[in-house]
Amino acid sequence: MQSRFTDAAIELEQAYAQIEGNGQISMALCCDFLAWRLSLHTDVAKRCFLEGHRAELMRHHNAVWINLWSAASACCHALAGEPERSPEGFAEHQLATIHFLAPDRPMMDMIENQVYLAQGAWVRVTGRSEGRLPLCDAMHYALVVLHVRIQTTAAYAQLGKPGEARAWLAKVLSDAESDSLVMPFVEWEARSSLVGKTIGLGEAARARKAAGTVWRRWPRRRSGNTRSSD
Repeated sequence: MQSRFTDAAIELEQAYAQIEGNGQISMALCCDFLAWRLSLHTDVAKRCFLEGHRAELMRHHNAVWINLWSAASACCHALAGEPERSPEGFAEHQLATIHFLAPDRPMMDMIENQVYLAQGAWVRVTGRSEGRLPLCDAMHYALVVLHVRIQTTAAYAQLGKPGEARAWLAKVLSDAESDSLVMPFVEWEARSSLVGKTIGLGEAARARKAAGTVWRRWPRRRSGNTRSSD
């Protein structure tokens, strides 16, 4: 999230080493998800392909693992601009028919928003986002709030409403500043030309943090436990 891709890759390999052969399927899927996301922006290779895991997971008859796989796959394909390859529940927006644990719902809604963006359904994103923020706040999901606000900013911009886009952007910038989170601002469009610039921003943020300084452009505000090297 801070564009420290090398650090993220190192920590990813450490995580793979810790879970290798111990049957922690959920953690393995999370690692594969991070590897996939890193491969969008760097030369980090995808160790596993999410598509190849579904048949294996089906043999376990574990709905939680299947739902986790579906969410990770949907998010990856949406970020790659391939929403048609997302699992049916996300591609056809049938999440209401899928049983999720209550704490999972904000994240699933955020991923569905990403699919809507990839499909060009800007109005759907703007219409959904406001109602999802209170639930995220109640569960202290600061990172989900960050992504939802960025998604809404992008949707308003695509709809030709710069005033609304700037208002949402101002709020999300103040949330991201305290943890130097920069990747979410370009990840809604994985092919964005801003990725290269973002790497530089990540390095600059690390230098500022090491020097004990903060960004001066926006007010400092703690946004919850949202730190992540990626």
